[in-house]
Amino acid sequence: MRLRAARHTLCLRMRPLEAQPRFTTKSVRPTSLPYRGLASVPNAGGVTVSYFEWVQDLGRLFWGRDEIRAKLAEKLNDAFDRVWEISHERRIPMRTAALVAGIRDVASALEARGLYP
Repeated sequence: MRLRAARHTLCLRMRPLEAQPRFTTKSVRPTSLPYRGLASVPNAGGVTVSYFEWVQDLGRLFWGRDEIRAKLAEKLNDAFDRVWEISHERRIPMRTAALVAGIRDVASALEARGLYP
């Protein structure tokens, strides 16, 4: 694992995941990462932890640092596994597979809850 700068994006380089905290992927060509064997997940951890804060606030809960890290690892590993599976199953790029996974999640929620104003 090592830090590297790719144009305007600071990346933590790992295989098969490249984290890009608080930066957009527009500065890196979408086709350049898969050819180097890397997947890009921009700010996924920050967004997920913000969701955890919201859940804690709604439920008047308090989770310790270790519990938050465990929940974050579980969520990110699950999401990565689902996207990886879709990518290999359909032979599509990880970015497209992430979009497919997101659309499936929204479709499942709409099916479960129905449309409402």
